[in-house]
Amino acid sequence: MTENEPTETLMAVALDVVTTGDIRVDSALARLSDVQSLPTDEHSEVFEDVHQRLQDALADSQNA
Repeated sequence: MTENEPTETLMAVALDVVTTGDIRVDSALARLSDVQSLPTDEHSEVFEDVHQRLQDALADSQNA
């Protein structure tokens, strides 16, 4: 193997998500489990979705 050859490393993602009682937040956090079954190059899509959902929930709570 040369320095420029891609290597593939599989890593287990341990998720210990605690429920918050807010259905929107809990749903967003539950989405994180999807990364366990996706290739690494698709993780960012999940993280972006979770981030957006959490931002929306936060914005809604600040406007209430």
